[in-house]
Amino acid sequence: PAGAVGGALSLAAGAALHAAMRDRGVLPPGFALAVGPLPAVASFAITVVATLLVGLLASLRLAGVRPVQALGETAADPTSVARWRIVVGALLLAGGLSTLGVALRASGTAAAASLSGMIMSLMVGVALLSPVIARFGAVLLGGAVSLASPITGRLARRSALAAAPRAGAVLTPVALVIAFALVQLSGAATVMDASAAQARDANRADRVLVSSGPGVPSTVAEAVRGVPGVAAVTPVHRTTVIMPVREVGEDELRSFPARGLGADAARTVDAKLTKGSLDGLTGTSVALSKDVAGGARIGSSRTLWLGDGTKVQARVAAVYERNLGLGDVLLPRDLVAAHSASPLDDSVLVRCAGPCTARTDRALDAVAARYTGVRTLDRAAYGEATSRELRTQELLSQIIVAAIGGFVLVGVVTTRLLATASRRRELALLRKVGATRAQVRGSVRLEGVIVLGTGALTGLAVAVLATVALAVVVSGQPVPSLPSLPFLR
Repeated sequence: PAGAVGGALSLAAGAALHAAMRDRGVLPPGFALAVGPLPAVASFAITVVATLLVGLLASLRLAGVRPVQALGETAADPTSVARWRIVVGALLLAGGLSTLGVALRASGTAAAASLSGMIMSLMVGVALLSPVIARFGAVLLGGAVSLASPITGRLARRSALAAAPRAGAVLTPVALVIAFALVQLSGAATVMDASAAQARDANRADRVLVSSGPGVPSTVAEAVRGVPGVAAVTPVHRTTVIMPVREVGEDELRSFPARGLGADAARTVDAKLTKGSLDGLTGTSVALSKDVAGGARIGSSRTLWLGDGTKVQARVAAVYERNLGLGDVLLPRDLVAAHSASPLDDSVLVRCAGPCTARTDRALDAVAARYTGVRTLDRAAYGEATSRELRTQELLSQIIVAAIGGFVLVGVVTTRLLATASRRRELALLRKVGATRAQVRGSVRLEGVIVLGTGALTGLAVAVLATVALAVVVSGQPVPSLPSLPFLR
């Protein structure tokens, strides 16, 4: 029955997800929703088969127990933790913390790999040390609970201490889902904010011509050059390139976002150069971010493949820092357009000779009016549009977090219910020795607060380490961003 209800609800959930993605601009307005019974039937079949298989596996040991052995079995919880779990868990925690230093000193893919390894090492260490962490949490949180409620709090504290090995089964998924959710949501928000800030700082243009359609015609840039008061015009053409980069001592082919910049790029784009100049971005030259440059010298050659697969030996003309706002590779616009599926530019950057006058703005609007869908934005409006475009990417992270969090929540509730049901004799004994019904119920609730609170604090500690390290890597400041949560509104 649960599988049948879930299959029916999945159709409504799919329609709601489609509407949310369309409203947030992730999907185009005409993107239709394909509704059919096959996914629901398939998920129903998989769920039923998996449930039967799990039940069979769980029953194998019990079915093989001899009656005499069953009489000697005890329901008492284990009181000690295997030594190997403590040793391995402590080593993993130490390894994760040491990886934090590597991540703070690295950049680019190396930093991302270090952070991923750190999170994985910390979470596996937490899982292995969960009984020890549960006992530690029972001492700290149990003390606070005992002060708040002397009788039921003391019962809950003693019960949490006695059942620490069992509590690890609940503590671990709680810590995992909290750490994962905060890292995923806050990490994505931190990267998006840093990208928007870099894009804003990199834009030196006073006006930007953009299109609400597929792109800006290539003739727009030439038309804008004739406008009185315009000092520099740079068409921008986005693309993707493939380059070999050295990772862990080996060359790996990776795909990078790139931009083709036209003339006057040095006057309209501030890439925060560390070497070279954007004036040299002509012919088959290339500017690389410091994360992918790998110590490349100005004038050296780098191999890359353009959007249509053409192999190019590009001369390094500059190295820059603002890769989140500009992409990791900058190329001449003409080179990109010649090897792109679309001849349309993504935008045209315009810088005025001094403050833009009303006459210049009217002339720019007149040029934009000649082309369908093209309009002129000032720097602030273009920055807001860029930030809004980046924010739509957060929806995917929120969907992933919601799905995984839902599964973990079901597991936590189920485990907690089974753990409580297995303690019927213990709870009945408390009633027989004088505890009231309210005190027994209160102690069970407070014990849940202790266990879940310990898991939440553990997951929060892991998330703080990861998000602060990520913020330092991408923005140089140890303050991660908070997610906007548009999916939840």
